[in-house]
Amino acid sequence: MSIVLRPFHPNDLAIYRSWFDHAGAADRISPPDEAWLRHVTNSASGNAWIASDGRHALAVVQADWDATATAFLFLIVAPSHRGRGIGREVLRAWLAGEGRDFRNVEGRVEPGNIASLQCALHCGFQLVNQTPDEEGFLHLRLTRCQ
Repeated sequence: MSIVLRPFHPNDLAIYRSWFDHAGAADRISPPDEAWLRHVTNSASGNAWIASDGRHALAVVQADWDATATAFLFLIVAPSHRGRGIGREVLRAWLAGEGRDFRNVEGRVEPGNIASLQCALHCGFQLVNQTPDEEGFLHLRLTRCQ
């Protein structure tokens, strides 16, 4: 399957919000609101993309970055497309495309979110901490030579 990434548009918000009506997403993060939308569409230090197969919205990728060429990544797969390796394909596409210039990419995963943990590890991320931090997350990092 070919993954297409395009910048998140305000018209995408309703579809993305609907993903939080299903188990999983709303348990892990807050649903997107207008402040989130402003951040990912008007910020100099963050952006979001819709991943699609050309017909369906499959996932949303959000990255925030700092001056050290580090991106802090968040990825969520649409409920109807989970369990099929879409997260891995989307992550690979982002790393090879929009994320290619970041030397470091970091993410956080709850220990019980095995699918996300396996996705990140399969794409080359390494665990930074073996035990969850004070907020209950494992930290992962991908470092590239440049």
